[in-house]
Amino acid sequence: MTKLVFLKKIPFQLISLAILILVIYYPTLIGIFKKVSNSDDFSYALIIPFIVAYLVWEKRKNLSNTTIKPYWPGLVLIVFNFLFSIYGVLGSDISAARISWWLWIVSITLFCYGKDIFKVLFIPLIILAFVIPLPQHIYAPLTLSLKLISSKLAFYIISLAGIPVHVEGNIIDLGDTQLHVVDACSGLRYVLPLMAVAILYAHYSQRHWFKKLILILITLPLSMIMNGLRVGIIAILYKWVSPKVVEGFYHELSGWFIFILSFGLLIGLNYILNLLPPKHKDFTASKNHKNEKSKYTKNEHKNNLYPFCLTFTLLCILYISSICTASLPRIKLANGINSFPLHFKDWNGVFTPIDPEIVKRSGAEESFQATYINSKNEMVSLYIGYRSTPFMESEEFFHSPTVCLPSSGWKILEKSSYKIPNVSYRYNNFVVTRLLVSKMGKKQLVYFWFQTKDKISRNIFENRFHLTLSALKRDNTYDITVHVYTLIKENESIKDAQKRLNGFVRDFESEWLKFVKSQKVLSFK
Repeated sequence: MTKLVFLKKIPFQLISLAILILVIYYPTLIGIFKKVSNSDDFSYALIIPFIVAYLVWEKRKNLSNTTIKPYWPGLVLIVFNFLFSIYGVLGSDISAARISWWLWIVSITLFCYGKDIFKVLFIPLIILAFVIPLPQHIYAPLTLSLKLISSKLAFYIISLAGIPVHVEGNIIDLGDTQLHVVDACSGLRYVLPLMAVAILYAHYSQRHWFKKLILILITLPLSMIMNGLRVGIIAILYKWVSPKVVEGFYHELSGWFIFILSFGLLIGLNYILNLLPPKHKDFTASKNHKNEKSKYTKNEHKNNLYPFCLTFTLLCILYISSICTASLPRIKLANGINSFPLHFKDWNGVFTPIDPEIVKRSGAEESFQATYINSKNEMVSLYIGYRSTPFMESEEFFHSPTVCLPSSGWKILEKSSYKIPNVSYRYNNFVVTRLLVSKMGKKQLVYFWFQTKDKISRNIFENRFHLTLSALKRDNTYDITVHVYTLIKENESIKDAQKRLNGFVRDFESEWLKFVKSQKVLSFK
């Protein structure tokens, strides 16, 4: 055991764990950097590591005086994060992988080094979480909600100015022109950085936890109100001054002005909170230092060899699993997805080109889109997104219609799971997600699902779970997402449209299985 004494050295433990996490999550960290570098909504994340580094450096005396004592209940968090990491890294869930990277740092701090160290590093750990971009299934609906709220607030502000205005969704109609509140104007780019700033400000300016919580929670409604004010003022200036105020420099300047004004309101709220009981106590720096010194009279480090070795072992297992998965061959289509037949059974299709940039942003490697008509003059639209392997880092994974349709102006009236009978011998239960959507008086019935060679998933999380199991079994498989749409005609029931889609899906699946079998080639690239 004396030969292994170096394992007990804290610097060795920290360096070895940091290297292992960096090796495992290198593609994920690169993906985060690319995401925040190319997105105005998350560009603030580039300065977060420097803020965290300063906060840790500021706590250096506390850390040196704090007892290191493993916290064994933290093992629950370690095990959970190990399973979550398997799901994220092997299941190609980029959002889960990004979150699990941060959770490893949190769980290691708590489990291996104890509650006291965790308390000292609590604020830096929370701030570090702001590096992680919001998952797409949260980002898209949140952005949409913020746009609608901002548009509604802008309506009241414009009306107060005496300007006739009508708002439909995120479109502000001023009579002679229409202003669209796009994603960039949703206010999300102010919400997250303002919340991070509020956490830091509350940490330094308040000592009572509930007052800190008030400062932090107020940032969301404050950001929404201020962004609605910004959109309203821009619309007024557009009408009274010049259309240039909604473009370029003036548009960006208004955003900075709103952010600074929002922070100024936080300072004002903090001043009001300090006037309310319980009163803020004025601790001097010397007294703080004295209290901290008396709290940590002994710098005793308990033996944390076993927690460290257990954590290191789990990370090694995760690393080996990711390496084995990465070595699995890709299932490439010899002639590409666009060679999928336009004519099968009773269906004749017309190919619809897709912008390569849209394909890239959708998370697919290749995409196919076409509109099919049968002998009864029934029309169905088909979209297929294809990936030769799901086990790779990507900016995003497949997007579902629940994200894409609302952003295109379609309103989801109904959403449910639906089992299509008698589809294929390969799948016991062909269960898809069924949507009823409307836009400008028109209604569509939509089915979508995710599909590997032997599994059907009605949502992306179930799909990724199946991918994780495939990775653990080293049973490589392609992955696709399929969307089928049909317009509900006048005097036509939903059941009629449903019957039409059911028939198309049966014919499509039969053709798809033959297509993949004839096209599949293995690439060890």
